[in-house]
Amino acid sequence: MFKQLMDAQISLGADIIKLEKFEPLFDASPVLIAIVFSQLIIVVAGIWIIKCWGAYRYINEVSKLQSFFAYIVAFLLSIPIGIVVTTAQKGLGVDLF
Repeated sequence: MFKQLMDAQISLGADIIKLEKFEPLFDASPVLIAIVFSQLIIVVAGIWIIKCWGAYRYINEVSKLQSFFAYIVAFLLSIPIGIVVTTAQKGLGVDLF
């Protein structure tokens, strides 16, 4: 059931998730621990990204504005790459997560 919930959240073109279907999951403490842990990973990853772009700015001696636009370009380029990788993964039947 947890895998179904995660698949529904990350799938492309997913409809609005009906959380009522997954209520039994939220009564189990291991699932709550996994959800809290995953949110913690997201926060740490966000901090890591900010620090990496700070290092990029320092190494290349660019302004904060130039660094911000470089981040936006990199982020926008990552979207189609992510879609291609996800589509290829589904097409090949590879289940990484």
